[in-house]
Amino acid sequence: MRGAWNPTDIQAGDHDLIQYFQLVASRSLAAFGCDSAELGNVVIRIALVRNTAPSTALFHSLLAFSSLHRHGDNPQAVEHKISALEASTNYPAVQSIRRLAESEKSPPCPGLLSEICDAVPGHLPSMTSAERDGYKSFLKILDWKCRSMELPPTADGGVDASSAMEVYRLAMLVYLNRASDNILNQSTRTQQHIDEAFAILSRLGSCDRQFPVLILGCEAQSDEQRAVVLEVIARTERGDSSRSLKLIDTWNWVRWQTQE
Repeated sequence: MRGAWNPTDIQAGDHDLIQYFQLVASRSLAAFGCDSAELGNVVIRIALVRNTAPSTALFHSLLAFSSLHRHGDNPQAVEHKISALEASTNYPAVQSIRRLAESEKSPPCPGLLSEICDAVPGHLPSMTSAERDGYKSFLKILDWKCRSMELPPTADGGVDASSAMEVYRLAMLVYLNRASDNILNQSTRTQQHIDEAFAILSRLGSCDRQFPVLILGCEAQSDEQRAVVLEVIARTERGDSSRSLKLIDTWNWVRWQTQE
């Protein structure tokens, strides 16, 4: 672990909190189906990279969590929590979402998620009225594509597989709305999608698709919703052929810690 980072880059007080997190505080991490010490080591490795906004947010979340665990409420913990909030975003960067889309094997909607990623604006506030109208028209087309897409039949006709594809479609609709700053004024409909997706996810035996688990993790506001996400990750990782969702689990932990 110590060889993965240069201790001269870490302040003395932060170094102590990192060691305390690794040896003590990480044992109290709530992670269904995952060894808390192992999850703690993953958190530390990602946090110490600190070359992206999410990893910086994770670094300060780790220090805030460790400080609260060790000393209770104190100014140092509050300072780190504020730094984590300043560095965090509601969703990972679009580049991360795109890489996730490209990594999915046989996605239920080839190319559509990439189209949505391409549509995420980098300069929405500076758009002219005409550009904004054109952008809204384009988003309406993508929204229609998501709603009208026919989900491909599953190889075994299993209920879980069909439901997982429906969760994927709902997650795309939620991400389209969030990433475009609700320019289509669909807050009520988006919340309905979120509620429906959580209801389906809670019944799934597993969900090999990382994208919907990540999106719903970002949307989880209550302890019940967070439990749904953690439990489906645990059920999925128990499968022999399932891919690891540990990084998604870690990202969700960062978001939830900064929301507390």
